[in-house]
Amino acid sequence: MAVTINDLQAITKDKFNGKVTQIIYETNNFLDLINKRGNAKKTLNGGYQLKLPVRYTELDQAKSVDPDDARSTVRVETRTDLVFDPKFYICDIVATWNEQSKCKSEHAVVNLLKEKLAEGLEDLSAKVSEHLFQAYANIGSNDLRGIYDFIRDPSTSTTYAELSSSDSSDHVAGLYDTTTTVLSLYGSNSMDYAIRQCSFREPPTHIFTTRAIASIYSSKLQPGERRQPQTGKGGSGWDSDLYFQGIPIIADANITSGHMIFLNMNSLYFFVYPDDDFKGDGWERDPDRLKADRNLLTLVCVFATDCRKQHGAFTGITS
Repeated sequence: MAVTINDLQAITKDKFNGKVTQIIYETNNFLDLINKRGNAKKTLNGGYQLKLPVRYTELDQAKSVDPDDARSTVRVETRTDLVFDPKFYICDIVATWNEQSKCKSEHAVVNLLKEKLAEGLEDLSAKVSEHLFQAYANIGSNDLRGIYDFIRDPSTSTTYAELSSSDSSDHVAGLYDTTTTVLSLYGSNSMDYAIRQCSFREPPTHIFTTRAIASIYSSKLQPGERRQPQTGKGGSGWDSDLYFQGIPIIADANITSGHMIFLNMNSLYFFVYPDDDFKGDGWERDPDRLKADRNLLTLVCVFATDCRKQHGAFTGITS
């Protein structure tokens, strides 16, 4: 049974208003971790740019004095704004007249719409996940600025969100190592070394890597060593009991081969416009197809960190 545009709107609003969107966050390991810390779906309230306030240098005014000294004060500028442009993502879904006509009941139409909405939202989520982890050199002008916007070789760029490292050395990633190929737990250029390089104010909370490197790490452990099998999920949706120094190691299909990434999830943020938060614009007649209906799914977002030194990466691990 083919249904009218009004029926499509009513069915969608009644059955899926916000529910599928929440599932998208919960099934994306990376966004789920940010969301659980209260840092996802932060609202962008108008304006084209996001300005994220940060403390970019130390006050450095504490001193020991002679109690008879005259008091003098100096004003030091310690805060500035990181400036980000939001990025726009869309995905069209189409319900053709032929597809709807093959449905023998409203229930069948509901199931068709559910699958199409979920498919479109999953496609949006997959594209965002891809861009979150894509190499700095591959970032397109319309792409979301992902983790390699702030974790990268300082020689490629020293500016992040319009803040130059010449203004603040704290706004350079704690680690970007292209030469280390052997994964070591302790010693020079080891995982322990990486964590210490990224422990500015706070250490990394999670380690992301490929399944191949997770297996390499696992092979270096004695049975039961540095594992937490009672947890089972390493704080995310990927079933792993691997930890290092209490930090969960999570494999993600979007991680580049050879990379091990150290992130402090507490300093990562995913901002969205509420009206374009993995949501549809509503159904309309598709002018390109006979009696077909379409729905435009949209996401307008910014991904940001307020402290680059809490993150880092090895980029050449092979064994």
